Amino acid sequence: MLHVPIAGASRCSLISRSTRMPRRRRLCAVRSAPVLCPLVVIMQTVASPELFDSVADEYADIRPGYPDELFEFLVRTAGIGMQSTIVEVGCGTGQATLDFAKRGFSVLCLEPGAQLAKRARQELLPYPNVSLEQCRFEEWEPASRRFSLLFSAQAYHWIDPEIAVTKPREVLEPNGIVALIWNVDRRDSSAMRAALDCCYEHHAPQLAAKSRDKRGATRDATVGRFATSPLYSVMAKGTFPWTRRYSARDYVRLLGTYSDHLALSSGARDDLFGAIKSAILEVGGSIELKYDAFCYMFRSMHDA
Repeated sequence: MLHVPIAGASRCSLISRSTRMPRRRRLCAVRSAPVLCPLVVIMQTVASPELFDSVADEYADIRPGYPDELFEFLVRTAGIGMQSTIVEVGCGTGQATLDFAKRGFSVLCLEPGAQLAKRARQELLPYPNVSLEQCRFEEWEPASRRFSLLFSAQAYHWIDPEIAVTKPREVLEPNGIVALIWNVDRRDSSAMRAALDCCYEHHAPQLAAKSRDKRGATRDATVGRFATSPLYSVMAKGTFPWTRRYSARDYVRLLGTYSDHLALSSGARDDLFGAIKSAILEVGGSIELKYDAFCYMFRSMHDA
């Protein structure tokens, strides 16, 4: 149990509809004089990949996929063909898997979550070229199998850092490829973003925008381990901007699949999601997320 003051209470507060302010400025106001911050009790679990398993169906239904251009870049840069073998680490419910499956590639998926694996099998049932093993990558035994490509979408930062770098080299063919993929919300400045940041400061200060750069730091650290390892050479990086629009309802459903939001107590999460939904409805009823989809590629140096 952690006791913290509301971080943004001295400068951010929700304004009632009766206040005579322009429509967009009702959501958040700046106070020039300091005020005493009430003490709130935050019940929070540690964010972990196991949390995703509790929202497997929501994850499948609402999580975004990736632009086609990313997969075209990956396939072209890796030089893989129909004879190539692919292993995916942390397939979730198969968002990225489908892009390879539809292109006819043979893919072995690894997914530790029982419910995520169950839903992934349902999504991938039409593709006999795809198989799935429910296990953690760290504990997976490839036996004598070797692969042309190991890829992971939105998941590799959860892998034990030491094993994350050394094990791919053990399961790849000579000069095999590692491809790491992430979707990243650009979080551009806007009236909508300011309103949402206000909701976080008021209801979940530990997730306020100032502290959420940790996601980028974690991704950069994961990529950096490969970039600086003598076991790999850097091949390429692709960046693919794209957008997706969400209704207020679907946006809070999306947030409900994020590990840091799942780690909130149910009460804090409900309050936060209620405020976010109201804020989006107040300024138009939908929100457009601007993503950058990143693909980082490395070649295994088997003569290292």
